[in-house]
Amino acid sequence: YIVLNKSVEDEKHFIVECHFYNDLKEELHVYAKVTFVCPNFLLMSDFNKFVFLFQSHDERILSWLGKFIYLAFLKRVTL
Repeated sequence: YIVLNKSVEDEKHFIVECHFYNDLKEELHVYAKVTFVCPNFLLMSDFNKFVFLFQSHDERILSWLGKFIYLAFLKRVTL
């Protein structure tokens, strides 16, 4: 997919950069929940946030991330 700013929607863009999915992140409280587990999460660069999420062994983080990805793909169909 090509996003509005003409960049390619890769995995990092999809998970941490794309503003199209911010409403889902807020609705699911993804960042707030992850910050509870890792207080420095919001201070990380987008790259480090992406790496942290995908290298996590915490079942809660993986569950929150999985739910976000599932719902984001459903939302993407509406484009």
